[in-house]
Amino acid sequence: PRLFVADYRVPVKIDDLQTVGLNEPDDAQVFVIVNKVNDLLTGNFQGPLVINVTNRHGRQLVLSDKRYSTRHPLMRLSKAAPLGKTA
Repeated sequence: PRLFVADYRVPVKIDDLQTVGLNEPDDAQVFVIVNKVNDLLTGNFQGPLVINVTNRHGRQLVLSDKRYSTRHPLMRLSKAAPLGKTA
């Protein structure tokens, strides 16, 4: 998520970490779910995924911080060139 929002921080509670088998916030990997609507990609920054990459357990959090959106614009996709005909 920090590729798109440099100051993005997830306030993770110790209980949330322990449910995925972690004790330290720095050991967690954070992802956001990306959606595609037409040519626009958006990210759900209000519902990040916190993953323990060692045991592959994860949890989706729901942030109460309203500065983040469930549809944060990430990028527009360019139109792909049509595929050529095949024989």
